[in-house]
Amino acid sequence: MKNKETDAIVRQCQACYLMYSEEQIKINKKYDKKYNLPVIFYPQILGLALRAEPVKDLGLNFHSVETDRISAKVK
Repeated sequence: MKNKETDAIVRQCQACYLMYSEEQIKINKKYDKKYNLPVIFYPQILGLALRAEPVKDLGLNFHSVETDRISAKVK
């Protein structure tokens, strides 16, 4: 996904969110990598499309991998 310039992974499942989000951090530390692909829940990406506030309404600031570039891209 990194080589394909993917903006984010959108998931509905919380277990998948944890796997894709938290494991990136572990891989970065263990193998000295620089993965930082945001993982966003489907309702959050839908909220962004409907112009909800990223922090106030959707809680994107609580994600392990920063989601600012997704919020900026949707604006």
